[in-house]
Amino acid sequence: MARRATLVKRVRKENPNTLLIDAGDVLQGTPYFNFYKGEVEYKAMSLIGYDAGTIGNHEFDNGVESLAKAYQFANFDIVSTNYDVRGSALESRVKPHVVKEVGGLRVGLFGMGIRPEGLITPDNFKPLKYLDPVSTVRGGGKTAARTGTMRSGAGHVAPRLLS
Repeated sequence: MARRATLVKRVRKENPNTLLIDAGDVLQGTPYFNFYKGEVEYKAMSLIGYDAGTIGNHEFDNGVESLAKAYQFANFDIVSTNYDVRGSALESRVKPHVVKEVGGLRVGLFGMGIRPEGLITPDNFKPLKYLDPVSTVRGGGKTAARTGTMRSGAGHVAPRLLS
């Protein structure tokens, strides 16, 4: 993380209009994660200055409740356009999108998650619902166009699906 922090600091010094977005899979198999359950990772990312992050399949390794507890240490937005988090422990923390003002431009950020079947244990994904990423992103694009907002996304979905 120290190298990452140094790189981010250098890039932002060269271009202060830089957004730092994580594409997911922050939580996976490290001794820090196994013991601290995401606290160390999200605290470090917050100190580095992340602007937003999305949810990868490994965020569900310990289930939705554990992920919600880990997110309390993230001082940045968590976005997921195609995971319906309503009625879950993530509902108050995960947004379908956010808009950031960068260098006078409005930039809409969204995140896309991969289809959970075969990658995430079903009990670890409950009660979330997977939504088609193409239709959810295209719907958000119409909103962005009406508000004069540029869009940028991150996630675990193949870019060709969105063309």
